[in-house]
Amino acid sequence: MSQLSLSIESSLLVRDVTGEYRPANADEVLQAAQRLLGAQLRGREVLTSPQAVRDFLRVKLGALEHEVFAVLMLDAQNRLIEYVELFRGTVNQASVYPREVVKESLALNAAAAIFCHNHPSGVAEPSRADEVLTSDSSRYWDAALYSTGERTASFDKQIVRNWLSAYWDKRGTPPALPQEIVEQTAARYRELIERLTGSAE
Repeated sequence: MSQLSLSIESSLLVRDVTGEYRPANADEVLQAAQRLLGAQLRGREVLTSPQAVRDFLRVKLGALEHEVFAVLMLDAQNRLIEYVELFRGTVNQASVYPREVVKESLALNAAAAIFCHNHPSGVAEPSRADEVLTSDSSRYWDAALYSTGERTASFDKQIVRNWLSAYWDKRGTPPALPQEIVEQTAARYRELIERLTGSAE
């Protein structure tokens, strides 16, 4: 047990089912903090910065030993309506069903949503499964092709998504990408950088 846990347990008490008070353990302190934080945030304009969201999610997700996909449902003023853990997975994967995300958002009348997902391993880099489930925040197309209605040749990781859609059923660990797909994707991004900067460096 950590020094922090020992310090917490020695200074906080909880009442058990018999009405007796005893020192709280670390899990009970964390659960109480989560309930308090949720109550303080609900209906207040506090999720207006990345730092506020990060602090909230650190308490909610930091101690979990399994992956979850959760959603912060917000109103039109970005105030928290509800924090919902929609999907629970294993230590290294979680299945996500977009239909259920939409249903829950509509049921809570959310005007906006923040999607969140944890990695109990502590590795912050997105997995291949994360990549295929999320789109790029910005996409670029060749102007000449775009004007003709061509939308498939975008400068992003669509090459990876296409391959995974064909060779992975979105269950379990995704297969390793063939070197050819890695090289095609890297070349696509290099071309984008060259077009934007005028340099291949």
